[in-house]
Amino acid sequence: MSPGEIRGEVRDGVGWVTIARPEKRNALTRAMWNELPLVFGDLAARDGVVGIVIHGEGGTFGAGADLEDVLAATAGRAEAEAYCTEVVTALLAVASCPAPTVALVSGLAAGGGAELAIACDLRFADVGASFSFPFARLGVVPDRFTLARLASLLGASTAKRFVFSGETLDATCAHGIGLVDEVVAAGGLETAGTAWLETLRHGSRAARAAMKRALLEDETQLDVGALIGPMVESFLGGDVRAAAMRFLVRP
Repeated sequence: MSPGEIRGEVRDGVGWVTIARPEKRNALTRAMWNELPLVFGDLAARDGVVGIVIHGEGGTFGAGADLEDVLAATAGRAEAEAYCTEVVTALLAVASCPAPTVALVSGLAAGGGAELAIACDLRFADVGASFSFPFARLGVVPDRFTLARLASLLGASTAKRFVFSGETLDATCAHGIGLVDEVVAAGGLETAGTAWLETLRHGSRAARAAMKRALLEDETQLDVGALIGPMVESFLGGDVRAAAMRFLVRP
């Protein structure tokens, strides 16, 4: 079975990032989390790239973090800190990417996949897309960046509703609460995402990068060590290990 990969390429001035592990619904392994900053950094640095889109291969955006990696991270504090650092470093790299970023969400975006989507500047979803933040069901306390990002997008009360319950949102509901910027017909994501980026073709890259830094200042001001504290402790509390083992032994 393929370990999965993060692929990057440029098409007509648009950077394309593909989450490629379709046989596991694009669940993100540690190697894939570590590839994300490298791929986004490479694409953003290329001349003529107006923006970056990220999507999942095989009709699913991303079903979350690989549970075998999650289970391994519960072995001890060093393991938990290393894993959480890698995940949050990737999320911050996407959020702070100087180029505008758009998540094109089809199928499911759950857990780590949903975190990756909200780290982008905009989210376009097709009519069959769904979002879920099932952290409480797994015993995971999300990192402070993710919680701040959700509160910024949805408002604190609505963010609490969905992270506490882990309920699944369809595309229409996600659009209604501000999680999704645009809902498009099936098969229309690529056109919609690239059309929006095309409107930026003649703007100032430097100005957009500066505006992104200012807009995200509150959400990215802490270093990774401060952002992962509650997440690490949750990995050591026993609930994450029990939940990961329960899901992994399901037929």
